[in-house]
Amino acid sequence: MVYTKQKWVEYNENLSEQQNIEAGAVVTSNKLNYIESGINTESKKVSDIETTLKNLSYYTQMEVDEMLIKLIAGEKISATFTMDFKNKVAGSLVENPNVMKLTTSQDMPIPSDSRWAETTTTVYIQTGTLGDNKIATASALVALSSRKFLVSFKILEDFKRKFPCLSVTLDLLKKYVTGLEVSAYAKGSNGAGNFCQINNYYDRWIGGNIASNKTNELKKISLPIIVPKNYILADGTVTSLISSKESDGKTASSLSVDYVSLEYTVELSLRDIFVTKEELSGHTSNSNNPHKVTKTHVGLGAVDNLQQATKTEFNAHTSNKSNPHGVTASQTGAYTKKETDDLLNKKLNIQTPSAWVNLPLVSGYTTAERNTPMYRIAPQFDGSRKVEFKGQVKKTSGQFPANAPSQFATIPAFAKPKTNIFYHGGTNTAVGGRLVAENNGNIQLLTSVATDYVVLDVLTYTL
Repeated sequence: MVYTKQKWVEYNENLSEQQNIEAGAVVTSNKLNYIESGINTESKKVSDIETTLKNLSYYTQMEVDEMLIKLIAGEKISATFTMDFKNKVAGSLVENPNVMKLTTSQDMPIPSDSRWAETTTTVYIQTGTLGDNKIATASALVALSSRKFLVSFKILEDFKRKFPCLSVTLDLLKKYVTGLEVSAYAKGSNGAGNFCQINNYYDRWIGGNIASNKTNELKKISLPIIVPKNYILADGTVTSLISSKESDGKTASSLSVDYVSLEYTVELSLRDIFVTKEELSGHTSNSNNPHKVTKTHVGLGAVDNLQQATKTEFNAHTSNKSNPHGVTASQTGAYTKKETDDLLNKKLNIQTPSAWVNLPLVSGYTTAERNTPMYRIAPQFDGSRKVEFKGQVKKTSGQFPANAPSQFATIPAFAKPKTNIFYHGGTNTAVGGRLVAENNGNIQLLTSVATDYVVLDVLTYTL
């Protein structure tokens, strides 16, 4: 539950004792028990989340503290996690739930195809760590066929293991996940040259040439997913395919992989974790014994038959406004005014982004579908600043041409990236296009097919 502060008012001598109790002028056992229950329940669950975040080595203590402040304040927190094949044992889901399979085929088999076979523990070791000089290589000399790796990341299971205090279903996970990106350090070759690529599975294989390596060196290829919930399959996995070009029957199709990973970002708040006061009241006010408790369960037979306080004695105690139990503010976990002001000031100084500003477009380009292209600068926990974009752009007339870079916007000097930034942007076509924010301030689109418009929401970088 989300704890709701109790309402306390002055005692009204003109009202009855019961009316004063109902109005909140009397300290009752129900109110005190509610306070203690709220403190114990929320402290335990927030503590579980804090422990999970601290155990993730890629978050500093400061970042964990800032996330907890936002969580307690009722705001959403954002955290990014990495999944790979470290400590993976073939045939086991205990140490690591992710699975990698291998096949040789002319087509691109779907994940459930029986031609896929799990790799060995040796291959998991070779692909589990980057830069350890251990590389998994597979080749096949079968005409018109190529080698392919299928990687399935059990994202639902991974989230449950990281946050065992939360009850997460597939639908809730799709709601929490706001970003997905599969990456691989790989290279491939056949008789025609060097080539390998990554595809992500939705109801078909998506990606291809957009995320590829055409050199003879191991290079990182990655494919960000624009709509994450569509790519989390019914079994709670995100599945990708790494492949090389087919063999010509004389030279083998070869594929080498060093490291494969999935990064996913989640956003959630206390409202996603606990029920509201109204939801709790709906359950606690249910007088039909929803838990089917019997007298045996509560040990009624073991209760001593002792005289209880009379109504007069009870009223005398509950009407005592001198705090007979000696309850203090610190016992209820209440913040002082100074503590509250300090927390709010610290949160506001760190987290307030700039307003959205119209992005300057190059002549010949304009807003698409009434979704104005804009940008803003958002401060981060570590003191850095992130530039974020949104909106859609189209040509004033005609389309973005195929296979030709089109510069359509200019970033102001104070917001230019330090290096060229590459992203896969959504378009009105199934293949999308490559978005580039250059260090000279130009933004351009390169797509393999003629395109009506491009979506900027995926574009972001740190100054």
